[in-house]
Amino acid sequence: MKLKFNGTQGFILALIVHVLVIGVLFFSVDSEKNIKPQPSGAEPKVMEAVVIDQSKIKEEAQKLKEAEERKHAEQDKRKQEAVEAENKRKEEERKLKELKQKRQEEEKQRKADQEKAEKEQQRIADQKQKEADQLAQLEAAKEKEKEEQQKADEEAKRVADEAAEKERVQKEAETEKKRMEVEAQKKAEEEQKRKEEEASKKAQEKAEAEEKRKADEAQKQLDAEMAAEEAERGKEIAGSFYGKIAAQVERSFNTSGLEPGLQCVLEIKMEPSGKVVSVKVVESSGDARFDRQAEIAAKKASPLPVPDDIKIFNKYLKTVRFRFNPG
Repeated sequence: MKLKFNGTQGFILALIVHVLVIGVLFFSVDSEKNIKPQPSGAEPKVMEAVVIDQSKIKEEAQKLKEAEERKHAEQDKRKQEAVEAENKRKEEERKLKELKQKRQEEEKQRKADQEKAEKEQQRIADQKQKEADQLAQLEAAKEKEKEEQQKADEEAKRVADEAAEKERVQKEAETEKKRMEVEAQKKAEEEQKRKEEEASKKAQEKAEAEEKRKADEAQKQLDAEMAAEEAERGKEIAGSFYGKIAAQVERSFNTSGLEPGLQCVLEIKMEPSGKVVSVKVVESSGDARFDRQAEIAAKKASPLPVPDDIKIFNKYLKTVRFRFNPG
């Protein structure tokens, strides 16, 4: 079992221990003075002398006392701090409790205010809805009254319009009747006039058509005669160029090594400038070498002689076909 001492009890205990130590020391010194002489032959016991400094004992006791006082002061200070900390904690708990209670009261008040505000809003909304319903009913009544009045006005207007329309139709019928009578009279007069003008026009057109027919017949006859003359002249010109073309091809023909008396029919296509485009033997001489030399001669003779009149060229000389009989 451990014994616990406070500061004062500890100091007293330490002081008692020091006093006991000092008493033991004094007792040891007195014992040395009362030692009896030892018998001869016996070894004397050696006792160590102990010198006690009273000032050091007092100084040590003073130090112990001061240490105990400092320890006691430190303990008091810690107790005071603990008390202050506990008081501070209790104060904070009190404040926290008060704050919590205040917040609860504020929350309760807020909820009450909110509930009151919601009730007030609901009351206002109900009042507005009631007013809106009343206004809607009033508007519906006004709209119904307006529709009934509009229907009455429309019916009155319809009756008036029907009467006006009936009168207008009657007037229009009378006007139309008069107009039709006038129009019929006018049409009859215009028809008579048109028939007279048409008869006159037909007679004139008939005379003009007869004159035109006679003129067209005369022109056709003239054109036919001129065309015949032109064709004859073109044939004559083309015929003269056939001889010139054959002669020019013959001049380019090489007769070396060929049998005399051979002949073939050549077909030559030309441009208006006389340039030879193609040469073809359409009727062979029976001698392939002769035919080939005839084609070569026609190409070498390019450009061939052609008339300046493009119409004669296109009609008679664009493609020429003649019997090639050199010699």
